Amino acid sequence: MTNDEEKLQKFLHCTDSKKSRIILESLDDWALAGLVIWKEVNKTQENLICKKLPLNPEEVFLKQWKNKKIPLSQLHRNSPPFKNLYGQEIQVVKHHQNVSCRSSYINNSFPEIKNTNCKDMKRGDLRLSIKLQCPNNPWYLSRGEEHTNIVTYHYCVYCTQKQIKTQKYRYNLIKTWWSEALASISLSELTQTKTQTKAQLEIENRKDAKKSEEKKAKTAGSLNYLAEVFTNISNTKIQKMSSIMKKGEVSNDILAEILWMYLFHEDSTVRKESKKAFLKLAPQSANKVVKKNWKAAFRNDFTRLQGNRMAMEPLSKNLSVLGKKLEKTPISIIAPLTRMLEGDDYLLDQLGLTCEFSKCCLSCYDYIGVAAMSLCKIGDKRTIKSLIKALEEGSDYPGLGRDAKSAIVNLLSKFGHKVK
Repeated sequence: MTNDEEKLQKFLHCTDSKKSRIILESLDDWALAGLVIWKEVNKTQENLICKKLPLNPEEVFLKQWKNKKIPLSQLHRNSPPFKNLYGQEIQVVKHHQNVSCRSSYINNSFPEIKNTNCKDMKRGDLRLSIKLQCPNNPWYLSRGEEHTNIVTYHYCVYCTQKQIKTQKYRYNLIKTWWSEALASISLSELTQTKTQTKAQLEIENRKDAKKSEEKKAKTAGSLNYLAEVFTNISNTKIQKMSSIMKKGEVSNDILAEILWMYLFHEDSTVRKESKKAFLKLAPQSANKVVKKNWKAAFRNDFTRLQGNRMAMEPLSKNLSVLGKKLEKTPISIIAPLTRMLEGDDYLLDQLGLTCEFSKCCLSCYDYIGVAAMSLCKIGDKRTIKSLIKALEEGSDYPGLGRDAKSAIVNLLSKFGHKVK
């Protein structure tokens, strides 16, 4: 027995958790992989092994294992199914759905064997496959001739452990295979694994950043937190609002900007704190209008808008309904809508469109069309100048669209403006 085999034996027979961990950390990679594949470690130990090895043993086993025929001499053949068999192989389960171990219902064919309730086999698990003559229907007729009826039985990893005579043989199978499997994994697969790990790390970093923002908002309070958000916006007017907010003061213009962030900002923490601040500080009349005429689901129309012109109509409708109702209160969304019509970089950043407006793809221009249609439906005289400019420069705004241009023409005609 080699040194590695001795260590493996000690680990499998060790009952002290501290000692078993020390032994585990001293084992070679193939032995660690074998412990995971043969399911002879608990979840904590499995996680420790997966961190130590270059790749997850179960994933490698699923992708790289090839059916391995084992000698009959290595099997216990005292139970009925194993007395007359052939085609015995160690395989990997590739079904996406869980499958049952044969020993869970084998007593239907062999009443002398007590039924064993095994765990279902899942994708990536090791199993033992054997073939034998069907005990219930050993023969069948085909074209007048009698043929042997062969069936295949599959046993889970736990039952396979019991049927193979020696532990040494089981682990030698893994020892031989592990180094070959790692060598056969292509560079692209390794790169893909690293990319996935990097993506997972980025997700974790985003989660940590979100938690940090939530903690910061909780500590500072909604208004102070939003003041900091305003400070980082590359818009002089908004930055001036930030200094006013830090003094604990708010105007209707500031509340309009806070409302807009509550409606559309891409960061959920900013939206949450904006909602808190607006509902706390805005006039009761504006609060009632927003609660009655706006749903969080409407924001989904913004996310669906890029490359989907069908979303423009419901989005502009919802915005115009809200805008009209708010005109009867001290708060108005005319200003942010007008700036979106003019291609304000700050508003585009809020929507997650960080590219330069003048150079970005047509989908960014769709927001101009929505702004134009919304403003026309609201029908406020303050927007006439901006709508005329958008109409005159229509060739530079592909997203304006036929519907938006038609709406602008109708509104301007209503207010007595002649359109060429």
